[in-house]
Amino acid sequence: MIQIEVFGFLFRRRSYFRQGVHEIEIDIPREGKTVEEQTVVFDAPLEPYDTLLVALTILYLDGNGSRSFLYNNKNLHPAAIIGGFNYQ
Repeated sequence: MIQIEVFGFLFRRRSYFRQGVHEIEIDIPREGKTVEEQTVVFDAPLEPYDTLLVALTILYLDGNGSRSFLYNNKNLHPAAIIGGFNYQ
């Protein structure tokens, strides 16, 4: 699963808020199989933030629904900030 989150930061108040999250389930592609391109859209924040950060996390899951097992741990947790924007 790919998880994309947007966080808004207010430095003068020393706080941040999660603006939104999208989770995209993908099967591990087999040889010759590709994953279709997708567009993810977030609503504009209601209040002006100093900075918006977009983060991407890959969750390695096995199983379905409530019986899923998460393989991510301290040594396997791919995540990155994929964008940072000043928002006024």
